[in-house]
Amino acid sequence: MPGTEAPHLLLVEDNALEADFLKQELTEQDYAVTWVEDGESALEILQANPPDLVLLDVRLPRMDGIEVVRRIKAGRRSRYIPVIMVTALTEVEERVRGLDAGADDYITKPFQSFELLARIRSMLRLRRTYEEL
Repeated sequence: MPGTEAPHLLLVEDNALEADFLKQELTEQDYAVTWVEDGESALEILQANPPDLVLLDVRLPRMDGIEVVRRIKAGRRSRYIPVIMVTALTEVEERVRGLDAGADDYITKPFQSFELLARIRSMLRLRRTYEEL
């Protein structure tokens, strides 16, 4: 992550309205955002242009977010990319499944934008620290 480039976030969200809202919020905070609607497309993007962070919905078409995070964390080039699971699911079991699969953080919809932005900043700080080591 060069210091002058905007961090690249991959947003994986099947709801176009929510994705548009999140993309607008993140772009206003000077993040470069790539949006895809399903897990398979997310994995293709990860191979072609690895992001600095992934915002990943749990319920997705073609491949759910739990499987996507498993594959991200199993990849040699992608295992250290922070993944924040974003979902409307409130069941503790679902959150635990996501974290056990390798997610680095979890946020439940509806959420306040400032909370999501703080979590993103935190994960990016950790990523930079890891890269420096």
